[in-house]
Amino acid sequence: MLDWLPGVGLLRRLWEVGVFRVKGRSMEPGFREGEFLFVWGGSEGLRRGDVVVFSHPSVEGRMMLKRVLGLPGEWVRLEHEGAAVDADGDVPEDDEALGMSWTLGKDEWFVVGDNPGVSLDSRRLGPIRGSWIRGRVWFRYWPLLRIGGESPSS
Repeated sequence: MLDWLPGVGLLRRLWEVGVFRVKGRSMEPGFREGEFLFVWGGSEGLRRGDVVVFSHPSVEGRMMLKRVLGLPGEWVRLEHEGAAVDADGDVPEDDEALGMSWTLGKDEWFVVGDNPGVSLDSRRLGPIRGSWIRGRVWFRYWPLLRIGGESPSS
């Protein structure tokens, strides 16, 4: 039998913190090339609109940065292409219809880039699994002029 020790959960979470540098334009304007981010580990507690770092087996050796649009167990339908998706999952109505849909499993998330014209994301790769998610963007620490927490309007 084990006793719960206060602080052990915090130590475990600190172990899961990662530092990443943004490469590419798929998350512009919220995240720009060369910015440095702290990422807080795992897929636990993710919400729609969170930005996550993950790996995908078909894109070997590369971590990706995308926004969560669909949560486990949800049905996702994309009716428009080329539109930025905001934190509520809304897309503007002036783009051409896609007519694509997915039913997410218990451990699947649907993620998209904020700059969909250049983003390789769930629209092409399909849903991602929780075990592929390294964590949620917690804090941008460089460059100094853009330091702070993540937000869609950064």
